[in-house]
Amino acid sequence: LAPKHKVTINYSGKVTPSFFRNFPYLISQATGIPIYKIAENKFMWDFSSPEKIEVWCKWVAVETEVDPHARIDIIVEIKGYYYPKTQTCDIGITIKCFIRVVFEYWTVFDKKIKEQYAKTIYLSRRRYVRTAAINLVEKLERAIREQLGITQRALS
Repeated sequence: LAPKHKVTINYSGKVTPSFFRNFPYLISQATGIPIYKIAENKFMWDFSSPEKIEVWCKWVAVETEVDPHARIDIIVEIKGYYYPKTQTCDIGITIKCFIRVVFEYWTVFDKKIKEQYAKTIYLSRRRYVRTAAINLVEKLERAIREQLGITQRALS
């Protein structure tokens, strides 16, 4: 998406630690991306204070089934604090989406043909991939809001 599609959800309320552990399954269920295509880049808990635990988690989901030339990367990041005594948290969830389009070529002539193809014929397909990426992000946002019990905001 040009350059990226970003959604931010701020949440303060009740949550259990299993919410963070089971988050890849939530991503998989909401977007339809298989669990093996979801990588956990960061999963950090700072236990230096027993009353307030700092949380930082990051997952990357890769969708490759939309188009043979395109790849959709959905990056979900959770940052904030978890309070174990009250089982509440103050977190910010950021969902970013990137589309990578790659045309392989072996010769200069092949490169020129692929460039022209990308600028003309592939343009409508690129719009379809962009719409599919936005739909995946919106589905994931709705699933997260539903899981946390947040009322749905109007999506534009």
